[in-house]
Amino acid sequence: MSAASSTGPPRNVTVEFHDDDDKEKEEEEEEETGFYKQEIWIMVTREARAVSFCALIAPLFRLALQPFISHACLATDVETCQSSNMSALAGWLLSVFPQTVAQNLAPGFVFASAWLLFAIRDHFGVVPNVSLRICETFMGRMSLRDLCVIMPVHFLCPLSTFMILKLFLPTGVASIALAPVVYSNTNAWFVEFIREATVNCAFTVVFLVMPELFALNKIPRFLTGVVMYPIYSFSVDPNGMGSAFGPNVLYALAAVAERSKGGLGQSRARFFGVFVGGFVGGNIMRRYFPDDAKR
Repeated sequence: MSAASSTGPPRNVTVEFHDDDDKEKEEEEEEETGFYKQEIWIMVTREARAVSFCALIAPLFRLALQPFISHACLATDVETCQSSNMSALAGWLLSVFPQTVAQNLAPGFVFASAWLLFAIRDHFGVVPNVSLRICETFMGRMSLRDLCVIMPVHFLCPLSTFMILKLFLPTGVASIALAPVVYSNTNAWFVEFIREATVNCAFTVVFLVMPELFALNKIPRFLTGVVMYPIYSFSVDPNGMGSAFGPNVLYALAAVAERSKGGLGQSRARFFGVFVGGFVGGNIMRRYFPDDAKR
């Protein structure tokens, strides 16, 4: 008799297979998802703080300039200039700025001031400017995914900040600090678009390149803002108005003022001009001024 028959009928043995590999994969995916969410949250909050701070300081800077602009002596008559010491003093102080500032034709000097953007980047680690963030994306400093995540922040934070300022500032003061930037709509859409794209491209390249060149030659970085005077003064419409270097600022100011001027075509020209200018500037930077690989 065989050994198998002596032990009786075979028993039904249930074998359980534990998918340890699948569980490890699930845990890894959960960790990656949690890390991704945390990374997105950190990026969004940092961007929101920087953009909100810029949207808070820029109107106040605009407000601080207004008394000097109002009393500036722009006349060529010597007797008229001498009749008001305040006007002469204001004109002298404004002479260190582009002439378009005294004429309220340089919104970019206020809302995209190089000195303000440098200070915010040093503190928060990011530049709160749409054109520059697009440029940095195509330079390879951030991904398109990151750009899509932060872009709503750039449009929502200025709007909310301006609304808060409107609530707390007196009506007359708010009307000056949050006055909408109005462009003429007499030119063709394509002309406005080309001008906007050109000046935004120049803005991104000069802003990113000049500080590095100045650092190599031991020149103070704040002179970058002086070098950018022609860019701030570059006209993008028939009335001589300069670029604001950010459609988010234009839309936020128009929404807070509850008005919209300039025409839909010109709004598209500002919007797409900034994006195309940042795209071209980013490709110029990547080709001719690439980041150091060690960074």
